[in-house]
Amino acid sequence: MPLVKENIAPQRSPVPAEGVERNDPPEPVRVASIERIELEPDGQHMVVHCDRSTLTFHYSVFRELLAVLPAAIMQSERMLQRTPHINFAMGCEGWELGAIDNGKSLVLTFRLQGGADISFCLPREQIPPMVDALIAAARLVQIPTHASGPLQ
Repeated sequence: MPLVKENIAPQRSPVPAEGVERNDPPEPVRVASIERIELEPDGQHMVVHCDRSTLTFHYSVFRELLAVLPAAIMQSERMLQRTPHINFAMGCEGWELGAIDNGKSLVLTFRLQGGADISFCLPREQIPPMVDALIAAARLVQIPTHASGPLQ
């Protein structure tokens, strides 16, 4: 199962380097460590400074990267550990609830380890089944008294 889309929009195709024929596939860039990540002042590109190179991503692919990274982490763990049932979960330092569209949708924001926030928007009709699932899950595990609360 490929982790990325088979068809990439032509406006995002990389510009071929001089002296390289269009049919030759580019050598993959292998990244062993990330030194620094920054956003360009105009917000158009994220620049990732790596151990041997610099990668630049256009903002139009940010959501695709967000979707593919957890899948890649989980698939990699399954391959490396030879355990087909490993699931990937990020640690959560806090959470916050909000509503949009005059209460038609719930916005659930999680503060991840490292300080990043990620939010999910759910239609109001999905909230009761989620509450039921959380209550059922809480009965299965011991919930520490300090594990709750909104983001600071």
